[in-house]
Formats: sequence, structure tokens, C-alpha cells
Amino acid sequence: MEDFNKNEGIEEFEDELQDFNEEMEFSEESSKTQGKDLNVELLETKDHLMRVAAEYENFRKRTEKEKAMIYSIATEAAVLQILPIIDSIEMVFCNMDDVSEPCKKGIDMIRTQLAESLAKLGVEPFGKSGDKFTPELYSAVAHDKGEEESENEIVSDVFRKGYKLGGKVIRHAVVRVKN
Repeated sequence: MEDFNKNEGIEEFEDELQDFNEEMEFSEESSKTQGKDLNVELLETKDHLMRVAAEYENFRKRTEKEKAMIYSIATEAAVLQILPIIDSIEMVFCNMDDVSEPCKKGIDMIRTQLAESLAKLGVEPFGKSGDKFTPELYSAVAHDKGEEESENEIVSDVFRKGYKLGGKVIRHAVVRVKN
């Protein structure tokens, strides 16, 4: 009986060994397919991350442009609200014949500070007598015939200054023109 049991044990061992070998072969095949699957998944994840990074960069650039545009629009709106005050101070300054010297000096200081503040914001005044008239910059409310006939129209009087913000006209100068 011992011989029988030994043979039976050997057969069982051989069966187990064969089962183990089959499992190992299956495991190798599955690890190869898992490796391929992992490589595919890695490439897909890398592609996805690159797309997300590109989308973020585009988003960042777009928001920077929008922020600059909003700043420009807000600055323009604020300056347009302040310009009538500046016009009033300019009128007062031009008509201070009977005003005391300290008062003249105070109004001139206010006028200078406002001009400096506008310059810091990138606002430039324009419109002086003698400038060449261009409809892109000036709004003519009066027209005088000159002594000489000429096609060139020249600004003779400025009723209200014009202003530019970053090269864009935000208010046209109101002028009288002569030939």
C-alpha cells in the first residue's frame, strides 16, 4: 500500500506542478496584455494632460486680454465722468481776472494735478489753435472763410479740448475751423 500511496502522491504532485505551470503561463500572458493596456492608458493619460495644459494656457491668455480690456473700458468710463469737471476748472482758470492771487494759484494747482493724474492714466489732451483739422479728432461747430482760399482747414478756436486714451479718441475736440 505504501507503493500505491507513493505513486498517488507523485501523480498528485505532477498534477499540481502542471496546474502551477499552466497558471504561470496564463499569468505571463495576462501580464503582457496588462502591460500593453497600461502603456495605452499611459499614452491616453499623457495626451489628456497635454490637452488640459494647452486649454489652461489658452484660458490664461484669454483672461489676461479680457482683464486688460475691462481695465481700459473702466478707465475710459471714469475719465469721461471727470472731463466735465476739468472743463469747468479750465473755464474758471481762463476767467480769473478779478480773483486774488492765492485763489488763482490754488485753481492752477488743481488744474495741474488733474492733468498729471490724467497723464498717469494714459490720457492725452489735444486740440490747439493752429492744428490741422481732421474729422477723426475734431468736431467742427463753426466754419470761417479765411482770407486765402485753401483746401487745408485749420483749427482757429477750441471750445472744448479733446482727449485720447491709449491712442483712442474718447472725446472729440469741439472747434471752430477756418480755411
